[in-house]
Amino acid sequence: MYYGKNISKNVDRLSDVKCPDGKSGIKKTSENFETVERKKPGNMQKQVEKNQAPKSARRVDQGRRSHEKDHVHFEDGSALNVDGTWKHGNRKLTKAEVEWLLKNGWKPS
Repeated sequence: MYYGKNISKNVDRLSDVKCPDGKSGIKKTSENFETVERKKPGNMQKQVEKNQAPKSARRVDQGRRSHEKDHVHFEDGSALNVDGTWKHGNRKLTKAEVEWLLKNGWKPS
């Protein structure tokens, strides 16, 4: 997964993010982008506990059954799956949330 530093304040979809080359979506187009390996839920949960995650992130859970995906819960009760689909609720992610998810190799909605 690739991410850049030019992320808008509130992002509805990944395609709303503009790259330096003017195209939509997140792609490797310049030295401003980095390759990120997906972090496991346990690593992200440690970030939440150490206040290294956005304050709105309450916890990160591993999927328990074959059909359940790893997901992050937010303070408003919503939960986002690792693939960017919503498990509970639906809302715009803040810039800090998007950056944290991308930094950890997850796909924001």
